Amino acid sequence: MAQKLSKQELIERLLLLREKQEILTQQQNALTQEINEPTLSFMPKEPKSPSLITMTLIAKVLREYNDWLSCGEIAERVLELQGQWQFVDVGDVYYQATKRILLRLLKKRLV
Repeated sequence: MAQKLSKQELIERLLLLREKQEILTQQQNALTQEINEPTLSFMPKEPKSPSLITMTLIAKVLREYNDWLSCGEIAERVLELQGQWQFVDVGDVYYQATKRILLRLLKKRLV
């Protein structure tokens, strides 16, 4: 039953087995990807961190400072209230958030 194979035959069989193994690995990776694609939409997303710039904090800053403040200054004061002093420049994320909230307040005629 047991055959004695020459070195050449052993090498050929080994190479053939490696090729089959590579094909199986590729098929397994393709199947894994096909399985994972539909499940990605059901995976829970990472929660967003709470915004540092909120409407209530902006209202508090506007009440405290009756002077004219620019959008960047308001954002800086809000961050200061939370213990995170930071210079806010035009186009900054905090500047954009403050501007968006101020526009909402303006539409509601609260500012």
